[in-house]
Amino acid sequence: MKKKELGRLTKILLAIDGSEISWNTATASIEVAKALDIEILGLYVIDEELVLNDYADYIKELGVKELLLSRTDKAALFKNRGHEILQKLKSRCRETGVLATTEIGLGGVEKMVLDQAQKSMILAIGRRGNGHPDSPDYLGKNFRHFAHRSKIPLLVGGDRVKPLKKILIAYNGRERAQKALNWAIRFLNHGMFEILALVVKEEDSSSVRVWEEDIKSEFSQNGIKNFRLIIQQGNAAERIVETVVTSQSDLVIMGGYSHKALLEWLEGSTLESVLRKMPLPVLVA
Repeated sequence: MKKKELGRLTKILLAIDGSEISWNTATASIEVAKALDIEILGLYVIDEELVLNDYADYIKELGVKELLLSRTDKAALFKNRGHEILQKLKSRCRETGVLATTEIGLGGVEKMVLDQAQKSMILAIGRRGNGHPDSPDYLGKNFRHFAHRSKIPLLVGGDRVKPLKKILIAYNGRERAQKALNWAIRFLNHGMFEILALVVKEEDSSSVRVWEEDIKSEFSQNGIKNFRLIIQQGNAAERIVETVVTSQSDLVIMGGYSHKALLEWLEGSTLESVLRKMPLPVLVA
């Protein structure tokens, strides 16, 4: 699908807060934007809760030592920080030939990001923010809000980013996995990437052959021959992470959360397990 055929949905919305993982997400966004020939909209939100609530912990977000700032001073510092972050983002995009626009907003983070996401084709976010820089298996509060409420695919940044050459898609025959497969096809239609399609046999392996045929049929219908099918057995999340490591993949594409969000939070899900263990970016279809 060419850029002109995507209509208005030709942007990655990158929600960036200046944390290390958000910069990793920015780098991943640039790689994907280059691959799909689309633009980036960088959004920095000044969280109104941190500005207006005199008891809110804004220290980690601003990186300042002063504890008793006025609301006006806090707002000014957040605005300056946002400008610095977005200027740095625009500079990185220029260096790689990716078109980028930026915006600073003041309000509720979740609402502002999700409102902007309605005009984008991908929402790029980090798994955690400035408050948990040394907790690689932590999924932040804002991330959870976006993951279960976003109506568009998520590009979830990790702790490592590599040039985008090899893509692994995890497929299990479900509707959201089909969307992941469609994204893999979109990448292949835009460039020369190596695609690995992974199917994991868990307790019930009766559907595996059907899933294999689904993958082969979809790729064949789109004239794609440059892919490798991998069959593994065991726990899906563990096999996905292991295969990414052994295959030296650069990006994982997989289906998103179901609508049973509370149940998945309580019992866990394959996606959540992968996000906690996977150091690389994940495109959640």
